[in-house]
Amino acid sequence: MIHAAINGKLNGKLNCLQSEDALTAAVFGRLRYLLPSVLGEWLATARNHTDPRATWVPRASEMDVEFWPTVKDALHGRGSVQPDVAIRFDDEVVIVEAKLWSPKSAIEDGLDQLARQWHGTTEHYGERVTVTALVYLTSHLEPPRADLDASAHALGANASVLWWLSWSTLAPILERQVASTDRVSRLVAEDLLQYLREVGVLCFRGWRLAFDWQRGPCWRYQPSRRALYARYWHDYSRNEPTWSYLR
Repeated sequence: MIHAAINGKLNGKLNCLQSEDALTAAVFGRLRYLLPSVLGEWLATARNHTDPRATWVPRASEMDVEFWPTVKDALHGRGSVQPDVAIRFDDEVVIVEAKLWSPKSAIEDGLDQLARQWHGTTEHYGERVTVTALVYLTSHLEPPRADLDASAHALGANASVLWWLSWSTLAPILERQVASTDRVSRLVAEDLLQYLREVGVLCFRGWRLAFDWQRGPCWRYQPSRRALYARYWHDYSRNEPTWSYLR
């Protein structure tokens, strides 16, 4: 699917380069083929919303990834909710709600999406396992504080479980996997890096000269389409500038 999306074969009714569901499935689906430490290293870049000094504790056990589990909407009292990913480590579960360019969704009475997912999953898993963290995964380069503040308020005494994670922090970890001697790890990392680049969730991390830089410029600048989710640009920019690398 990744290569079909990158090469424009799936950009009809469903543009996989603008779909948060496609991005979630591609990333977490392929991270299962890498060592658990790769996911652990990425999660370690998450920030706790209520305690900036808190650090993510890596899990040593193997992980089991469940996509879009349907659980009862315990906060609303009817219907169901679907967090994007439930990551299970032995006797604990980490819930991930992933966004690309869209904000949180809400039902008619305005109940917070993340709070609904938290109450639903804790009731769903009950005493079998403990839901220890609720991760809000977005494309922002800095925490979207308005969204996080609203969720923390709705979570009340449970606000300490709320973490924020950026898609952009995954790329440096994958780059180290590209240098791996294991062929599978290298190929998985290369595919994911290319996909993240095409989706547009990589951040600028400095200039690097190409070997053939004398032959001509390696970078070009072009303003692209209006940002789909303007708050991503912190409300002061309505245009999405793009630097692209020319091979």
